[in-house]
Amino acid sequence: MKRLSFLVILVCLAAAVAAEGQAPAASTAPKPAAQAAPAPSTAKVAVIMFQAAVAQTNEFQRDLADLQKKYDPKRTQLKNLSDEIDKLTKDLQDQGAKLSDE
Repeated sequence: MKRLSFLVILVCLAAAVAAEGQAPAASTAPKPAAQAAPAPSTAKVAVIMFQAAVAQTNEFQRDLADLQKKYDPKRTQLKNLSDEIDKLTKDLQDQGAKLSDE
């Protein structure tokens, strides 16, 4: 199985190298002024911002609301614990400032 996957990867790499070798070489000869602009291509490329597109769907919004509803109690509990830790730390620092070396 490992040999087969290695062979497939090797064939893909060889095909990529062969395709690169068939690309026309860049010419150093100056182009005439009439042909300076590239000809319009028939191939069209679209770039999609996938995360933004998915985030705007109704299904995603519904699932996100369900997850927030599910984890809100835990988030609230963690926030309360964090606030308590901050309060206790502040109290400890205040008591430490009042203590003397004796």
